[in-house]
Amino acid sequence: MMRSIQPKDYFKQAVAIIMCCWLGFPLGVAALLQSKKVRHLTVDGELTQAQEASRLTRTLLFIGLALGLVGWSLLVTVVLIYCLTTEDQSAVESLQNNDDKYNIFVPN
Repeated sequence: MMRSIQPKDYFKQAVAIIMCCWLGFPLGVAALLQSKKVRHLTVDGELTQAQEASRLTRTLLFIGLALGLVGWSLLVTVVLIYCLTTEDQSAVESLQNNDDKYNIFVPN
């Protein structure tokens, strides 16, 4: 008797993409729906279709992860550029001069 290989549904990975990758969120939702389809096809015994759906799920996850990494990289880059080029240096100067105006640990 030959055992068939159960296709992986990537459910946890899809949830992680939805929660962590804001730019890849739509693909994470699509991957989650495909994941549910993989589970249903596996239960129904349609392993060939389940394996195809599993491959599509994996592809959606990789693209969603790539978009999420690009999104986070862009966000960090924009924030760093803003912080390094901003004209308002009063908070930094205040900390250098030991001024308590911007110190969150000393009550006003």
